[in-house]
Amino acid sequence: MKNNRNNLIVVIVLAVGLLCVWGALFYFVVIKARDIARMAQKTEQMENEERSVQEMKLSVEKDIISHQRIDDYFISSSTLISFIEELETLAQRTGASVNIESLDQNEKENTVSLGMIVRGSSASITRFVSALEISPRLIQIESITLARAVGKGSTEWGAKITGTMYAYEGQQ
Repeated sequence: MKNNRNNLIVVIVLAVGLLCVWGALFYFVVIKARDIARMAQKTEQMENEERSVQEMKLSVEKDIISHQRIDDYFISSSTLISFIEELETLAQRTGASVNIESLDQNEKENTVSLGMIVRGSSASITRFVSALEISPRLIQIESITLARAVGKGSTEWGAKITGTMYAYEGQQ
């Protein structure tokens, strides 16, 4: 009888031990399955993004007009002079005058720092700044300092504008 009881206890201990081992294995399998599912989902998402980027790239490469429009967002060393002419034309159209004080290229960061003085009425300066903001160039205006011209009854204003433009040497 004692032997049967000891055998029963051993069987119960073994069964509980096996149940614990089985439970632990099941838990780790479920966790690994979740991890694998998350990684598969992330991989699929990244593949979709890569596919979208490749499709956009092919689309731009096929469409010369779109390619040119994207190139127009950036400034390159070969377009600096035409950009200055664009600013002067923009100033004339808005009734202002512009004087470029600085145009410094930073090849390391692919940027061009721009400093200019715009003169005219407050409305013409506002029109110039608005036109500059909606121009096709990627220009980040960093500061605008307005000052009224000295003199009694003067209606002329001046604005010192500083900003950064993004450079790009694309395939021509």
